Amino acid sequence: MELRIELASVVDAPLVHRVMQEAFAEYWETLQPPSGAHAETVDGVARAIGAGGAALVWADGVPVASARFLLRPDHLEIGRVAVLPAYRRRGIASALMAFLEGHGRRVGQTEVRVGVRRALPGNIALYARLGYAIVGEHPHPHDPRATSVVMAKRL
Repeated sequence: MELRIELASVVDAPLVHRVMQEAFAEYWETLQPPSGAHAETVDGVARAIGAGGAALVWADGVPVASARFLLRPDHLEIGRVAVLPAYRRRGIASALMAFLEGHGRRVGQTEVRVGVRRALPGNIALYARLGYAIVGEHPHPHDPRATSVVMAKRL
């Protein structure tokens, strides 16, 4: 499988949106409260890309993963990491994170952070394997029983 990872632009918002929706679909009825990704529109994704950025992963010419990011004063914040179910467990999320870490270095950041729901222990384990450590935890704004962790990695 040949992977190509590239920064996305605002004109790629429909594609970033589609990949995210397809990747997050499995959480629609299982993740409580539901992910905000389900309510996002193409216009909202375009605004998010314009405010920060996004990356797309292509496998053999097919778009299979995406993520968005924001440049914060002291770190690069990564969010909405999405890999299509048929392409998981093939190193795509790891390659995408490595690409975004490289982008963080290129723009002068020394740390990358990603938020993860506690209800997704497999995702927490993935980021831990990639060298991320939990540096904070906070309740979900719509249900304080649902918590998310912030994981960080020094670059």
